[in-house]
Amino acid sequence: MRIGVIGDVHLELDAVDVAQLDALGYDRLFFVGDLATYSHKAGLEVARHIARLETPALVIPGNHDAANVFQMAAEVLEADRLLPLLNVGQRARVSELAQALGRAIVAGYSVHRLDAAWGSVAVIAGRPHSAGSASGATTSGAATSARARATSAIPISSARCATPARAARTCAR
Repeated sequence: MRIGVIGDVHLELDAVDVAQLDALGYDRLFFVGDLATYSHKAGLEVARHIARLETPALVIPGNHDAANVFQMAAEVLEADRLLPLLNVGQRARVSELAQALGRAIVAGYSVHRLDAAWGSVAVIAGRPHSAGSASGATTSGAATSARARATSAIPISSARCATPARAARTCAR
């Protein structure tokens, strides 16, 4: 299995890139955040390009994806405590992003099993939309911790792979 990892696109992905990525023959592509810059609407255009990929894709949204200008300012100013107060419209922007991505899988606090001829790999997606702190761009620190605990029991294939931490150690072999 060939896996391509693409990060920090920051609006620099278009139809030419889609054609080139598809031509490389990867089995799966992982986009690990920051499709956008400071413009949610422009980031949706990048998401629409990803939706046109023939290669299956997994997208873990970054701090620039679905954020508003106030959230980005709070991050730049290291005012992370303000982030939970500034997420007005966040759910709608996240929904727009997921819709624009089409059949690409939006990941976060999730485990994704990839099967190959030689075995399986568990891909563990962490905090989506994270602004680099415990509070993230979308939730308070308490909610982030609670969500992480609530999803720590996602089964992959057997009891020995029952949690994301164990999956990283045992299921990816």
